[in-house]
Amino acid sequence: MRFLRRLKRCFWVLVIAAIGMAHYALLRMRGRLSRPERARWLQKTTRRVLPYLGVHWQVAGEAPRTGLIVSNHISYVDILVFSAAIGCSFVSKAEVKDWPLFGPFAKLSGTVFVWRHSAADSVRAYSELRECLKEGHPVVLFPEGTTNDGEKVLPFRSTMFQAAIDVGAPVIPALISYSIDDGTVREDIAFWGDMEALPHAMNLFTKRHMECRIHFGDPLAASDDRKQMARTAYEWVTERAPAVREESFEKLETRN
Repeated sequence: MRFLRRLKRCFWVLVIAAIGMAHYALLRMRGRLSRPERARWLQKTTRRVLPYLGVHWQVAGEAPRTGLIVSNHISYVDILVFSAAIGCSFVSKAEVKDWPLFGPFAKLSGTVFVWRHSAADSVRAYSELRECLKEGHPVVLFPEGTTNDGEKVLPFRSTMFQAAIDVGAPVIPALISYSIDDGTVREDIAFWGDMEALPHAMNLFTKRHMECRIHFGDPLAASDDRKQMARTAYEWVTERAPAVREESFEKLETRN
């Protein structure tokens, strides 16, 4: 059964990816696409694929239509769910460009890539993010700078918060969480440490059912201090994370 489930999901991922690429090509025939148009294209694709992966998602709080959304980061699945939920762009590490399937879709959708260890490239990415926020388009930033095991939240890096401050864009904290009925978030959904993408995805494709919830907070109070804004966003996420994990566990126990 697990093998057949994996095979079926691999098939549908490839089919929906092909449909998505064909759709993008048709849109490009009409002219150059704006970043919001590219984000909406990705949103349609992620909304198609998530049900086939057994991922069900919900939003708690008011989903933002503009601004810099700053969230904890657990897995590459986060990107699919955020895209499906709000039709946003992303700030991502440049290595994602080389990932199978994810890389081409990330580039076409208008992701702001940044080489984390290059000061010059950080300046370029910062400028690109600032222009994106000026357009009023929502952008998701994972200020931990990496994924983790889903049991903790790493400190938020503040550098990219400055782009929102410069253009007067709202900063909205968000918390993403998961539950799974035939595995654990830490071992089966979270993508961290020395895990490799393809084996991780092949294992994920065998899981029956996953639930994801994104909790959105209110925009943070305006400030000229990016470090303080990062601390405030971090505190908002870490204060809510334990209760959300417990809630997810209780729902899972009830369902089982």
